[in-house]
Amino acid sequence: MAPSSHLGIESIWLYLRANWIWNRVFETYDDIIDAAWEGWHKLTDLPYLIASLGRRHWASIGQI
Repeated sequence: MAPSSHLGIESIWLYLRANWIWNRVFETYDDIIDAAWEGWHKLTDLPYLIASLGRRHWASIGQI
């Protein structure tokens, strides 16, 4: 069974939200988009982190 790409995307979103969007009050929709954009760019500067967020030991090929 191949790993689900959805699991990696979910983990990345949770990390992004927890580190750069969580517990903030936004005045406008554009402020939300700006915070998400800024967080995304910070995250893309950390490719090793993206790779580790996408891995799940239990979701590996050959795991039961």
